Amino acid sequence: MENHVCYFIIKTIIRPILAQDVVFIPSDEFDKLANDTILGVLASDKRDDKISKSYFYFIVNKLRKLSLLIDNAIAFKVVLPIAVNGHISLSQGVMYVSNKQLVYFNPRFNSMNCGNCSVVADCVYAIKTIARDNELTVRKENPFEAWNELLSSLREKTLHSIKSMRVRIDGDNEETD
Repeated sequence: MENHVCYFIIKTIIRPILAQDVVFIPSDEFDKLANDTILGVLASDKRDDKISKSYFYFIVNKLRKLSLLIDNAIAFKVVLPIAVNGHISLSQGVMYVSNKQLVYFNPRFNSMNCGNCSVVADCVYAIKTIARDNELTVRKENPFEAWNELLSSLREKTLHSIKSMRVRIDGDNEETD
């Protein structure tokens, strides 16, 4: 088996879920979400003692600017990263909400490989859940290849389902760190 690398994390959602939208965010912002603290804040409206109150609200405000939170609720079903280079193209990765679970998968990071991955069972379960929720078929058995197949099908289905698209433009063109 080849050693592919990715970043996969799953969190239990405690926040209310308000919307079933698809949100497209720039790849660099999507990559910044690959942080246990940030995903923890996204999943839960309860601040734990590991982070300060000011840092918690800094993260909440950043998530609101990305349209991932509205008020105190999760405002998406699917988040897909995009690259903008004179045109918009979809990048690899997904963040997904299903059954009070938040799944983040980013194949561009090198934290694990399928051969000796400690969360492969959760990973495979997430693949199957997302495929089932979206009535997609995944035939690949290797988890990394299955993710690629799933992401390709999910992106295609999403693009063909678009009825309209609203784009949030940051008026001051500053990066949101």
